[in-house]
Amino acid sequence: MRIRIVLVVFLAFLLCVACGEGSNEFVDGDYDIDNTGQQTSDYGLVVNEIVAKSSTDVDWIELYNASDNDLDISNYQLMDSKDTEAYIIPAGTIIDSNSYMVFERDKTGENSFAFGLASEDAVRLFDFSGDLVDSTNWLDGEAPEGKSWGRYPNGSGSFSTLLSPSKGAANQYSCGDGLIDDGEECDSNNMNDLSCASLGFASGTMLCTSSCAVDFSNCVYDSNEVVINEVVAKSTDEAEESLPDWIELYNPGDRTNISGWMIKDSNDNNVYTIEEDMYIESGEYLVFEYDKTGLTGFDFGLGVADSVRLYNRLIELVDETSWEEGQAPEGSSWGRIPDGTGSFITLETITKGSANIE
Repeated sequence: MRIRIVLVVFLAFLLCVACGEGSNEFVDGDYDIDNTGQQTSDYGLVVNEIVAKSSTDVDWIELYNASDNDLDISNYQLMDSKDTEAYIIPAGTIIDSNSYMVFERDKTGENSFAFGLASEDAVRLFDFSGDLVDSTNWLDGEAPEGKSWGRYPNGSGSFSTLLSPSKGAANQYSCGDGLIDDGEECDSNNMNDLSCASLGFASGTMLCTSSCAVDFSNCVYDSNEVVINEVVAKSTDEAEESLPDWIELYNPGDRTNISGWMIKDSNDNNVYTIEEDMYIESGEYLVFEYDKTGLTGFDFGLGVADSVRLYNRLIELVDETSWEEGQAPEGSSWGRIPDGTGSFITLETITKGSANIE
C-alpha cells in the first residue's frame, strides 16, 4: 500500500512539472505595447530596430541582448499586431551577450517570420512560456521608406524614427546635433541655408522638425497676383523666326520670387520649372519662349488648341488659360483685355513683353 501511495504522489509530481513547462500556444487578447524604453522583463533582451513596408529592402526585426550573458531564445515567438500568426524561433538559437540578431521576412515562413510589417503596425516578442518580453508599435509615417523605427540611445532608449537604418549594429541618431548629415534637410537651428524666401515665399519663419525635416507651414506666400497675360501658340511663319511660341507673365502686385514655379500646357507630363533666384518685379512683364532643348525656355510646343497653367512652388494652381482652334491663330495672340486683369480674347496686335492692346 505504501509503495502505491508513493508511486501516485510521484506521478502527480511529474504531471505538475509538465504542466508548469511553457506552451507555445498563445491566447488571443490585448497586450500592452511599450515604446518608452523600459523593458517589460528582466531578460535584458529588447526589440531594438525594425524596417517596415520597404520596397528597397525586406521587412526585418532586430533584437539586441543588452545583458552580459548569452541568452537562449529557443521557442521564443515574434508577432505583429495580430494574434493570428507567430514565428517560433528555432530550438538552439543563442543570442550572444551585447549582440544583435536580425530576422528578415520570409514569405514561406520556413526561415523567419512570414507576416509583413505594415506602415502602421507592432512587433511583440514573447518568451517560450508566453510571457511578453518586449514590444513596440508605430503609426503611419513613423517608419517611412528608407528609414527605420528604433531605440535611441541604442538598446535602452525610446523608439523614434531613425534616418539611417543600422541593421545588425548600434542605432545612430544624428538629428539634433546641429550638423547636416545624409538624409537631413536641416538640423536644430541649422537650416542648411534654406529660408522661406529661398523657397519662393514672401515672408515667414522656416522651422526644423524633430526628425530634421524642413517645416515651411509658417511660411507665407504673397497674394499670388502674378498672372498669365498673353500667349503666342503654334507660330509657323518661317520668315519670322523671332516669333516662336511664348508665354508672358505679368505681376500687378509686389515683387515676387517665382523660383521653382512651374509652367505646364494641357499635358501634365510637360513641365517647365522656372530657375532659381528668379523674381518678377511689380508691374513687370516676363516672357518665356519655346526652346526645344529646354535650356533657355519650355521645351513643349503650344498647340492650336491647348492651355497654359502656372503653379507656385507648393504646386498650387496660380493661374490658367485655355484656347480652342482658331482663337490663337498665326499672326495673333491670346491675351487679357483689359491688360493684366481682363478675360482672354484673340488679340490682333501682339504685344510681347508690354501691355496688351485690343
